[in-house]
Amino acid sequence: IQEVIFEIDNASIDGINQYRWSAIDISRGGCIVEPVVEQGDFIVLHIKDIPARWTELSLRMDVKPDASRQTEFQMMRFYTSKQTVSQVSSITKKSETAYRMEACDIWIGLHQTQIDKLAKEIEDCEEKIRNASDRIKELEGKEAYQTEIEKADTLEMISGLESEKAKYLSEKESSLQEIAEMNQKIKLRKKMKESYQE
Repeated sequence: IQEVIFEIDNASIDGINQYRWSAIDISRGGCIVEPVVEQGDFIVLHIKDIPARWTELSLRMDVKPDASRQTEFQMMRFYTSKQTVSQVSSITKKSETAYRMEACDIWIGLHQTQIDKLAKEIEDCEEKIRNASDRIKELEGKEAYQTEIEKADTLEMISGLESEKAKYLSEKESSLQEIAEMNQKIKLRKKMKESYQE
């Protein structure tokens, strides 16, 4: 069994929020899709009868046949492979509230992973900024002993290093803003999760 949790932001005004689901193993054929929770914006599916040697699944989302004439909805396909699926020993059905809380935990984990990645990028930027600053000081220290042509070359190198430094400062600032955004998302997800516990 595979379990799939969807949070859907339906921006259409067609009034359709019930979908038909199907899953196909790319090399071996169809699987059974059982909707466990279907609440418009929140859907939990169990995919069953997956072949033991599956490699890739295609999960398909479409409107129900009676609604197809009311909308221009195009079938959507979501793909997963054995390498991207988290393995667990068992899957049990839960309440909608429990699934919503689990979805909050998943989002919090994803946001934290993104923060960790951005923190590493900031460290890399800071190292490059330090290296550029050190090199600029080194070049400036040599200018007093250079000819006019050598000074012009040095100034060109310094200008290039200053541009690189400015680029990494900008990347660092962008990453800091993204981290602030991710922290805000984590805070809101925790608040949402608490609302389910009440």
